[in-house]
This record gives sequence, structure tokens and C-alpha cells, in this order.
Amino acid sequence: MNCRKIDETFNFFEGITKNTVYIFIWCFIVIVQILLGQYGGVFFSCYRFGLSGPQWGVCIGLGATGLIVNVFGKTLVFYVLKLGDGEIDLTENDDDE
Repeated sequence: MNCRKIDETFNFFEGITKNTVYIFIWCFIVIVQILLGQYGGVFFSCYRFGLSGPQWGVCIGLGATGLIVNVFGKTLVFYVLKLGDGEIDLTENDDDE
């Protein structure tokens, strides 16, 4: 989810329903991860009886920490250090020729 917005925008869910390919791929990844975690067993080096409710909670919580780290990173870069306006000028040339 964090890769959707690389500027100083904090709402990375904005416009998420406009891209059906993204939604399809995201749902496919979630379903495959659930199936592998619950039924992957020895073949995928998972616990053969699947994850319990608290274990799923820990997994989701650890995954959500990336969203929190993203907010802190954007705050640090764009508002504390003030390193740009979120746009990169790729036409700028630093050659002294």
C-alpha cells in the first residue's frame, strides 16, 4: 500500500478503488498468503495445523507497522527536514560543461 503514494500525501487509500487491476492483484496476494499460511503445512515450512487467531493478529499487526513507519518517514522528510515538495525534477542537469 505504501508504494501507491511517494509524495507527502498521507492518505494512500485515496483513489484506490479506481484501479481494478491493483485491487485484483492485492486481493489475489492476500488470498494466496492466507491459503499458504493455513494450509501450506510442511511443504511451505509453515506450521502444519495453520495459524491461530492470535497468531493471525500478530501477523497483521506486524504488517501494519509498515504503514506507521511510512507516516513517520514522510513527516521526517517533508515536514521536519523539509527536503523537497514531493516532486523530483528529472530534467535537472548538474554537469559543469
